[in-house]
Amino acid sequence: MGRGEGEDPLIPILVDGSGRDGTTLLMQLLGTSAEVAFDRVYPYEQRYLSYFLHWSRLPTIPGWDEASWNLDSLAHSEGLDQVAVVGPFPWAERSLVEARRGRELWQDLFEAAWAAFSEHARAACRARLGDPSLAVRYYAQKNADSWALPLEDLPPVRLICVLRDPRDTWMSSLAFHRRREAEGGAFLPITPERSEEEVLATFIEDQRNRLTWLRTVEAEEGALLVRYEHMVADLVAEGERVGEWLGLGLDGAAVLRRRGEFEGHITSGAVEKSVGRWRGEMPAELAERFWQAMGSELTEFGFEA
Repeated sequence: MGRGEGEDPLIPILVDGSGRDGTTLLMQLLGTSAEVAFDRVYPYEQRYLSYFLHWSRLPTIPGWDEASWNLDSLAHSEGLDQVAVVGPFPWAERSLVEARRGRELWQDLFEAAWAAFSEHARAACRARLGDPSLAVRYYAQKNADSWALPLEDLPPVRLICVLRDPRDTWMSSLAFHRRREAEGGAFLPITPERSEEEVLATFIEDQRNRLTWLRTVEAEEGALLVRYEHMVADLVAEGERVGEWLGLGLDGAAVLRRRGEFEGHITSGAVEKSVGRWRGEMPAELAERFWQAMGSELTEFGFEA
């Protein structure tokens, strides 16, 4: 089918995680299905849905920097095609875009943008695989803090929440940061102005809050919880479970065959050693700090002291 009359916009799959907790592995798994559109480029950080959601809300944001964005910014047509940064409508009187029919302007803008994006993404996938009849139903991206999204105002979303023992997540994040740091980059927001201790305190609080949210997410949001530890233990079986939930055929064996291509993503030496790594790497006082902060939540999800 080409553009096809009656083709619905792509259904977003949001892979919710906090970083270094298995979202990359799950995206690789989703990437084994041609029915899921996303750029197969490591580390899978192209967030089209987030972009269009932000873009659609931009026009009516109430405040802006009038020194860099004002009435004169739109006064001359010449050069507008070269403008890379824009702001909200740079005027206070906005009666022409007030809510109508119980809908905000951003909702209509997002709906139109997502329909157009879906058309382009489908065409790109079909062209890439040389199959004009390919059924492309989904779009996938990593996402964080999904509880803050206006899910009721978005297209029907399939939410997959990845869960890893927060203690392993911290050790992995710290190791990855140090590797990036040695290469002149960074992963964690540790800077001369923000210490590792400050970043750690925020991490612990965020993880505790996320565990609290995950307690009810499957029942209340209709989401799927995917354990990092289960993916490591049997990716084929976990791929079948996720695929059944989505109505897709996912090939965990294909991901395993390509594992060597992603050695730079692994900080524990081997994927199997990434489970429970905190026991051998985390100082005892820090392990106790995690337990004091979220012991009941860890216990509820089966993570031992």
